[in-house]
Amino acid sequence: MATLNTLALSSTAVTVDFTALSTTTYGTNAQRIINSKQVLWPGNTNGVDGSSKRRVIYQGNGNDLTNVFSQVLLESGNTLSLPTYIVQRYQTGDVNLDGEIRYQGPDNDLQTIFSTVILYSSLDVTYDITYIVQEQIP
Repeated sequence: MATLNTLALSSTAVTVDFTALSTTTYGTNAQRIINSKQVLWPGNTNGVDGSSKRRVIYQGNGNDLTNVFSQVLLESGNTLSLPTYIVQRYQTGDVNLDGEIRYQGPDNDLQTIFSTVILYSSLDVTYDITYIVQEQIP
């Protein structure tokens, strides 16, 4: 996350409130608004190594669902390999940051990825589940 314009740095700390609607950020539709606050677009479970992973994909090659699925199925406590198993930890598959990774069931992390893709693609009026949300870095 970066501000649209540069800020002068000094020996005095500078605080930037990225939740404030008055704070402009770098990129096109870089944030979304929820309850009159700016928030980040959630959903990237594939890390940040290389530009090919700096995006949110619901359906298609390199999608973010596979990582959530793998983290649930390969969890050591999931001895029955249940897709409904809930992993209790923060990891890249926990896209809604509630401390749990859920592949299936209520409040699963796939819903958050789906919402990100559909809401972002709606800005282009496509509502396309194959839309790829690209991370924007200055």
